[in-house]
Amino acid sequence: MDKLVRDGVSNSPSAEIVSIAPTGIYDSTQYRVKLSDGSYFIIKGDYFNDSLLKGTIECLQFAEQCSKADNVARRLIARSEQCSVRLAHKLKARGFPPLCIQNVIEQLENHRLIDDNRYALLWLGARMRHKSDSPRQLYSTLCNRGIAPELASKVLKECLNRECEYTLLKAFLKKHPMCRRLRHEGFSSTAINRLREEGYV
Repeated sequence: MDKLVRDGVSNSPSAEIVSIAPTGIYDSTQYRVKLSDGSYFIIKGDYFNDSLLKGTIECLQFAEQCSKADNVARRLIARSEQCSVRLAHKLKARGFPPLCIQNVIEQLENHRLIDDNRYALLWLGARMRHKSDSPRQLYSTLCNRGIAPELASKVLKECLNRECEYTLLKAFLKKHPMCRRLRHEGFSSTAINRLREEGYV
């Protein structure tokens, strides 16, 4: 009886590939690679290429490990939007090695399943609807969540048009009425002056 390779363990390091076939009749997204020792690997199409046919057992083990990490990542993405850094941390916590994680992240980015720009925009939109953070706080939190500083700054500028910033400023002052360092908090002079003209400060 065929034996499924668990944790990348084959019965023999000298085992050879004897067959390669899709795991289902209509499924070409992953392959079953059977070895001469009776064990086999399940490898997703994204991590299967011709070089594996000439590679070592370790290459097959790595490809299968990437496939497992990919499955875990897709389940996490199905639950909620992910950014690359936080997803990488979650995969690392589940025991996957760095090179495997890097490969998986690249594949998911190629498929647009993860997109840091999209993640930042969605997160900012939700945060601004329910919280009264200043631009400085929003920027800092985005960076802490794994978004690159340059991207965090870019996305923040996209979200904070004139009206959005003004609404955010009023909400921020309602929560922090004694704050007088509004420029330090990242609000523009235009928004602050408009607030003064309308008698809020």
